[in-house]
Amino acid sequence: MELRKLTLLGWFVLCFCSVKAQSQLNSFLKTYETYKQERPTQQLYFTFNQGKYVPGDTVFFKAYLLGEDLSLWSSPQIVEINLIDAYGSVSAHTLIKTEKGVASNQIILPSDLKPGFYNFTAFTNWMRNFGVSSMFQAQLSIVGEAELDYLNDKIEYGIEGGNLVDGVVSDVVIRFNKADSWVYLNNRLSRIDSVKTDMNGLGKFTFRSDKAKRYSINAGDTVVDLPMVQENGYSVSLVNGESKDEAVKILVSGKPDPDLDNLYFIITSKGKVVYAEALPVDQLKVGKSISREKLTSGLYHISLLSDSGELISYREFFLPSVEDLGISINTTGINSTVQDLKLNIETAPSVSSELSVRIINQSVLENETLSFEEKIVLSQRIINEGFHKLKPNDNVVDQMLILKPKTANWDDILEFDGRKPQYGFSSLLQKIGVAKDSLDNPLPLHSTLMFYLQNDLMRYEVDVLEQGMFALNLFDVFGEEELFVMAETPKGEELLNINIDWIAEPLPRFLTPPKAKESNREDAYGVFAGKRQRINDSFQFFSDTANLDSLADSKKSRAPKVPILEADETFNVEDFYLFPTFSEFINEVVRPLRVGKFKGKPVVRVRFLEPNIATADPLYIIDGIATKNTNFFLSLDPKTLKRISVIKYPKKLSRFGDMAKNGIVLVETKSGTTREPIDENKLFTGISRGLPFAKIRPNKIAPQFRFTLYWNPSVETDENGSATIQFYSSDDVAPMLICVEGFVNGKPFSVIKQLENAARNNH
Repeated sequence: MELRKLTLLGWFVLCFCSVKAQSQLNSFLKTYETYKQERPTQQLYFTFNQGKYVPGDTVFFKAYLLGEDLSLWSSPQIVEINLIDAYGSVSAHTLIKTEKGVASNQIILPSDLKPGFYNFTAFTNWMRNFGVSSMFQAQLSIVGEAELDYLNDKIEYGIEGGNLVDGVVSDVVIRFNKADSWVYLNNRLSRIDSVKTDMNGLGKFTFRSDKAKRYSINAGDTVVDLPMVQENGYSVSLVNGESKDEAVKILVSGKPDPDLDNLYFIITSKGKVVYAEALPVDQLKVGKSISREKLTSGLYHISLLSDSGELISYREFFLPSVEDLGISINTTGINSTVQDLKLNIETAPSVSSELSVRIINQSVLENETLSFEEKIVLSQRIINEGFHKLKPNDNVVDQMLILKPKTANWDDILEFDGRKPQYGFSSLLQKIGVAKDSLDNPLPLHSTLMFYLQNDLMRYEVDVLEQGMFALNLFDVFGEEELFVMAETPKGEELLNINIDWIAEPLPRFLTPPKAKESNREDAYGVFAGKRQRINDSFQFFSDTANLDSLADSKKSRAPKVPILEADETFNVEDFYLFPTFSEFINEVVRPLRVGKFKGKPVVRVRFLEPNIATADPLYIIDGIATKNTNFFLSLDPKTLKRISVIKYPKKLSRFGDMAKNGIVLVETKSGTTREPIDENKLFTGISRGLPFAKIRPNKIAPQFRFTLYWNPSVETDENGSATIQFYSSDDVAPMLICVEGFVNGKPFSVIKQLENAARNNH
């Protein structure tokens, strides 16, 4: 009888624990779902026209802004891009704007840029909420004619499952920044194992951890200690499925922790939970086999959680797509000469596509073998020279996932309390600052701060907050822009000579790229670029052909646009006799204006201003530049002027708002460039405008050598699913590589095809 009672009691305890575990698991899953709805993930991916550059080159790129499910982000977003050198300095900076999840643009590398490794970083304002791990980073190589070597040896490691557990067999993946090098696994007393790194610098140790030992790895004089072995704990490991129907085999192993009641095994992908289960803690090993039919292609995160939500172990795996999206590159039966080559890209009819095409010289850089989907989801893990040297297979991709793990952020998820994030989505340029008067005092609360964009001809008014703070949200502004600023206090007092202290968000703390040194080996692309430049220089006498891989010589003009305004009265200065001073000329000739003095200072008033009386100086627009500087206006030499116009009626003044309520005076000079000195504090750079990739112009005298032969970031297919592109091939006899990638029916796609250069057949 007592035995039966004990059995029933045990059964009830088991059921209670099982119900409690399931309840906790459901709580985790519900919190995860709520978090993902409130904090949707953005991810950026960039594809470049080539994988290496020399100083002065133009880095053409296409940006993809995606959701966690790899769908293109529908709303416009501002993206900040910085090129960071090995010392943490920003070598280039730009802003771009995505539309429907894509943008194509460029960065012009300074011609005096030093060869080395550079970190190309990009992020949206929303990504600031999640740290640099959510942002895009890619290592670019800027070379001279010599290959780059790492200045310092570096060993990286990754432990499968994230930790070493006593008595558990673990895989430790290492990466040394020198290929074909010996790396050693040691404990304090002896050497345990050794491995020779492959062409990617990768290697792997497999060993059973012992809590009594402390492990380290070394290559040459570089030594890195592994973490302490845990006496109790768990580790997640996996292997690929043994058949085409089995995706992966997952093993949870370890030594039971007496402080744990339950384990929670959760698999997530693309922001969704795809599998979840509560596991008993008293088993040394638990195996899971997941079939391929239950999983689509993509990256999967395995998380092993405790009752408190602590991440105990983790693992990731990637499943490549096996779907054929039906895209082909047709190069048969078409004209293929050195001068003109046409290609045909074919998809299924009525298929939505977002494709880019680039054609490069294959002799300079090696072929890529990563699919477009792999590059998107693995871009933060596979950091190399533009992703061009890596030739991955399943083992390499899996090793990189161990080496560069990216775990689900369970701490943030389970602590989520519904509060709005600090940074929001941003489709507008925002500039935050503190406005001060000429005495350096913050403007009074609720003053009206007025801005006029000299080139864009747009006016903005914002309310001043406490301590002079303000936020200026701008519509699309391209290139370099100059602001004219004035203010009005709540009492109606006009304030000029406004000083702005701009407040910039600090750059996220990205890791700096490794320091580099130039070797005594020739770099294929650097040599190619050097020869191309020398050929261009040699034939400069015969041709005006520029270095088409560079736009560094393109000039940005500060010349402003002139607003189109209908004047009420206009006076041609050249029609009148010159007066001794400009003030006398105005008072005698320009009847709508009157020059006088107030408290010893010169003032200008627009007379007959309807329906009000002018209470302050007008807004002057001199050769397209707005100002309220009356002294500068009166200092103009009448002999240099063409025309003066006055605007005084409300309907015409309304486009300038309160800054023009006292009238507008338009001045045109003979030079068209008269202006005050530029205030650098009032200058800023807006969104970068994408430049077209120039085609090689046929030239019968100068030979044409170019690495990127064709770059088109946005190829449109017709109703039959076809698109024909045309480009000029190079005089180089090397084979060409055609790369087509993008999205077809919302799914990542890529195809690469080699094409022999017709010039080869002519040699």
